[in-house]
This record gives sequence, C-alpha cells and structure tokens, in this order.
Amino acid sequence: KLRTIYNQLNVGDFTVTAICYDPGLFGSISAYANLSYVNELMSMEKGEYKTLGIFLDNITDIDSFAESWYAALQGKIDLFERNPDNGEDRNPFAAMMRQTEEESWTGTRFRLFTLNDILSEVDQLVRLLNRVSLVILLVLFFIIMVGINNTFRMILFERIKEIGTMRALGMQKPDVNKLFLLEAFFLSIFGTVAGLALAGIIMFIMSRIFWGLDTPIYILLKNGYMTFRLMPLQVLLNTAIVTALTLFAAFLPTRKAAKMRPVEALYHV
Repeated sequence: KLRTIYNQLNVGDFTVTAICYDPGLFGSISAYANLSYVNELMSMEKGEYKTLGIFLDNITDIDSFAESWYAALQGKIDLFERNPDNGEDRNPFAAMMRQTEEESWTGTRFRLFTLNDILSEVDQLVRLLNRVSLVILLVLFFIIMVGINNTFRMILFERIKEIGTMRALGMQKPDVNKLFLLEAFFLSIFGTVAGLALAGIIMFIMSRIFWGLDTPIYILLKNGYMTFRLMPLQVLLNTAIVTALTLFAAFLPTRKAAKMRPVEALYHV
C-alpha cells in the first residue's frame, strides 16, 4: 500500500521477480518497481516524479551546490526553508520532518535536501572518530618522542668514548651534533619505510579475506572485502612529521653530548 499525491491510501499488486542482497538502511526499507505503475497508483502522470536526485562528480561539492540551487529556485517555486532551526532536534533530517508537520501551505511545496542532511548523524560520528584518532595520534607521537629521547641518551652514554676520541682528533661541536642528527634522520627514514612495507603486507592480506555480506561492518566493505587507499601526499606528510619529531627528540641529547670536553669524555670512560 502507499499514499497518493492527494494523501489518500491506495493498494497495488506486485510480483517479486528478483531479490537483491542489500544490508544497508535504504535496502531494508525500499524496493524497485515499474515507474509507470507506481505513478498510476499515486495518481501521477507518466514521467512525473516526487523526488529528483542529482549525482555530483565530487561529493565535497554537495553543500555549495545545494546552496546555489536553493538561491536559484527561491522566488520561482514554493520552497521549504533550508537548514531550519533544529530546536531540540540535533539531527537536521529530524528537524526537517518536524518542520513539515508544523508548517501549513496550499498547493505544492518543494524541499531541497542533500545526502549530508540525511546522513548528518553519520557525519557527526565520523568527525568524532577523527578527533579521537587525532588525540590518540598525538599521544602516540609524544610516547615515541620520549622513547627516542631516552634511546638516544643511552646510545650517547655508551658512545662517550667515541665522542671524546672524535673531539680529541679535532672534530668540532657542530660536526658531532650533525653526525648524530644524521644518524637519527636515517633511522627515522628506514623505520618509516619498514613500517610502510609491513602495513602494505597487512593490507594485502586483509583485502584478500572475505568478511561476508551480513557482517555489521558491511557498510565499510566493498562486496564483502576490505579496500584500502593510500594517498601519496598524506604518506609523505606523515613521513615528514615522524622525521621532524625524531630529529627534535634526538636534538637535546646530541647537543648535550657535543658540548662535552674531550678530556671529560675520555676520563668518563
């Protein structure tokens, strides 16, 4: 059964010809049927429609595209106000439904809404997860810096004799500092490359595992398989951040070691 455009109940006969597996939200509440027959049941002419969907090449242009269309349609047709005051509804889509129930009009009124309006709660969840991930990343960076700092302190403590010998042979303080900073630099590069290689192996293995079509994480899968996308600029940025943090963590102990007098370094051993 369904409602006509005049808000009257109507019923129709349908024959199931195929079943498509779709565990998504829309798949659980919708079905495909002959458009002409559906229009007939809803008292609509052939070729008419209640909802028109527009697909964009770039999903990030949704909001700006909607605003430009809303501005172009204003004054030409009767439109619901976009982004109504949410009030107690934090969900923009719930606010739109409340707006429909509270307002009154004559004739036909149109509404312009986007995927972001419908999936606002999902978007908020993604933003929250991104913030939590950022906090966890910063904590991990701090732990890494402390670990690198302590490691270099131990390395330099065990190599005091070597430092004293180099200083006694004429190596200047800046040269000693540069030497150990270069060592820290190459260690960070090799560590990053090894980490990326290990991550690539893990992603390859995970992408070959079939997780099923009825799993709760199906929305994150593609036909039951995990997919990964590496963004080169993001990888380079992360590599630069790790390298900079490594050099920063190693700077203080290397600077302290470079300031040691050759006599003190050799005597210490």
